[in-house]
Amino acid sequence: MQLSLHNLKATVDGKNLLFEIPRLELSENSKTLIFGPSGSGKSTFLHLISGLLQPQSGEVKWDDLSLQKISEKNLTLFRRENLGFVFQRLNLINHLTSSENIWLFDQTKTQQEADKALAQLGLGEKTQQLSSTLSLGEQQRVAVARAQFKKPKIILADEPTSSLDEENATQLIKTLINPGHKQTLVVVSHDLRLKPLFDKVIDFRDWQSQGAKT
Repeated sequence: MQLSLHNLKATVDGKNLLFEIPRLELSENSKTLIFGPSGSGKSTFLHLISGLLQPQSGEVKWDDLSLQKISEKNLTLFRRENLGFVFQRLNLINHLTSSENIWLFDQTKTQQEADKALAQLGLGEKTQQLSSTLSLGEQQRVAVARAQFKKPKIILADEPTSSLDEENATQLIKTLINPGHKQTLVVVSHDLRLKPLFDKVIDFRDWQSQGAKT
């Protein structure tokens, strides 16, 4: 799906401007990294383009669908049908295994398919391990596998490599940007190691100061 932003403004407590994006277009199936320092508003940006938050002003459109012009019920339906989200806090269910955390999101598939998704991220031996017993880096990879499992049209990832070494961070990102995955990918991160892996890279600080330059 194609993302279009117009005159998007986000504020803190409805008062102080956090960032402003005059215009941004991301084409269908594009793979984009948006980098910037911690606390700059990157997570808020992802929540706005997913419809989890509403902007102070402006518009978010996926293809021809404006997230500001549909009901909360249809927003929820849009996310369920189109979106995979890797949250910074991961939101795994501690009492379930790695495999169950993934399979729960699409029970039309088999648990063997969930195991395969984990194996692709180097977790083939962790499929039956409770998510609460995994390292933070392993939990991040489970969260990415879960987001991809339903093959959504959009993947949004919030700091997906923050607890990974360089080898595992590179493997995870290459899995996300696989050209065979027909999905629009937006990753926000302060991890500068990721910049060479993406074709499109945006500096979030541009939107904090003088507007987007994309």
